[in-house]
Amino acid sequence: IIAFDKYKVCVTPEVTEDDTLSADEIWGSLNEPGLNWSLDILQQGIGPLRKGDLGLIAAYVGQGKTSFMCSVITKFAKQITDGRPILYLNNEGLTSKIHRRMWTTALNKTVPTILENLPRWEQEYNKAVGKDMIRVVNIMRHSIHNLETLIAKVNPSLIILDQIDNIKGFEKQSYATHERYGLLYQWAREIAAFHSPVIGVTQCDATVMRGGVMDEVKGQSYIGMHQLKGSKIDKQAACDWIVTIGSDLVSENIRYLNICKQKSGKNLRGPVNFHPETGRFSNAGEF
Repeated sequence: IIAFDKYKVCVTPEVTEDDTLSADEIWGSLNEPGLNWSLDILQQGIGPLRKGDLGLIAAYVGQGKTSFMCSVITKFAKQITDGRPILYLNNEGLTSKIHRRMWTTALNKTVPTILENLPRWEQEYNKAVGKDMIRVVNIMRHSIHNLETLIAKVNPSLIILDQIDNIKGFEKQSYATHERYGLLYQWAREIAAFHSPVIGVTQCDATVMRGGVMDEVKGQSYIGMHQLKGSKIDKQAACDWIVTIGSDLVSENIRYLNICKQKSGKNLRGPVNFHPETGRFSNAGEF
């Protein structure tokens, strides 16, 4: 059993005398299949998600973070071939709300349309996503120890932490908010290294400097990683990639994705379509 002794989890991993790797072992992981993004800008800039990856999705309040996650993971789920589900750990509210959003994004149908013929759309949803291939768990008031036990039991192919900053843990080991975030994000990185890729969801700060004046971040198209809520460099340092979601004050049907950190890819940015009624995100020009 893999464990992280500084967090008092299970057993310390065994250290072998010879950790040398062959060329195939060093480079072969790049050819391993991963989970491919349905949005071209993320597939081109980040590439497939694989074990060891820790990413972060950030946006201001009301910009569609949960809709974005539901939209992308319902596309991921259909790619899974080994039966390991996606584990969506939610501390934002009722799990039924997450499920409803997954239905509307996967089917690209509104709530009234789905309610008109629920048996039909249930069948269509299971066909599009896979039955029970996404597990949503309410983790409010759960500790990181509880989460580690759950993750080990489920053995997921992908873990979503929404919202990662609200997970309980490391309050006693840190004196400032950014210090706690540093420990929390390092914990998430180790989960990714030993289990499966992890995507955290977080907030952006409410204000931004424009022309020497503080202004509300709402309406800022491309948000930088320096605008992450409550952090200095701790969140940024821990993540392999960071994607922010911005908007303008003109169209509610457009969102702007900014890959503002990427260790092994391209820092791309660009607009995508957003369908508020269904929550679906799609490539520019697609409907």
